[in-house]
Amino acid sequence: MNFPGLSEIYFEGIKFKLSSIFDNAYNDRYVLSSTSESYIVYDMNLHFSVEKFNQDEIESIKFSFEEEISSLNAIHDNYILKRKSSLSNGRSSTKTKIGNLSPYDGWIQIVQGTVSTEDSNALYFTATIEIEEDIFVFQLIGKEENMGYFYDDFLELIKSIVEA
Repeated sequence: MNFPGLSEIYFEGIKFKLSSIFDNAYNDRYVLSSTSESYIVYDMNLHFSVEKFNQDEIESIKFSFEEEISSLNAIHDNYILKRKSSLSNGRSSTKTKIGNLSPYDGWIQIVQGTVSTEDSNALYFTATIEIEEDIFVFQLIGKEENMGYFYDDFLELIKSIVEA
C-alpha cells in the first residue's frame, strides 16, 4: 500500500517512522507490556502497537520457560504463544531473523486465526527487537483479507527503527 505521510515517532529511547493515517488509540487492548503506545486507522480497522519490556518483565517471562532461553527468544516466543492462544485456530509462520532489515538482533513472525468475538480472521505481523538491554515488540494487526497490502509497510517501519 505504501502508507502516506511518514513521520517520526519517539518512544522510550528509539524512533521509527509511522504514517500520519494512524491516530493514537489510547488503549492497551493488544499489548502485553506495561510500557506501550497504540495507534489505529479506524476506517481500515488496522492497529499498530509498540512495547518496551524492562528487565523485570523480561526476567519474569524467561522464568516461565522450563529451559534456558535468551531474553530476545523468551519475549518473542511468549508473545507468539499469547497471540495464538487468543485466536480460534491460531497458527503462526516460521520464526525468521530480522537480518538486513535492522542493525539490531530480532525476530519477525506472522500469527493468524479467527477472532472469536468478531467471527473474522485476523493477521498479526509481529517483530521483536533487542536494543541494548531492552526488548521492543512491534505489531501491525488487522483483518486477514487486508493485511497482504500492508506487509511491505510493516517491513519499512522495521527498517526505520533507530536509537533516538
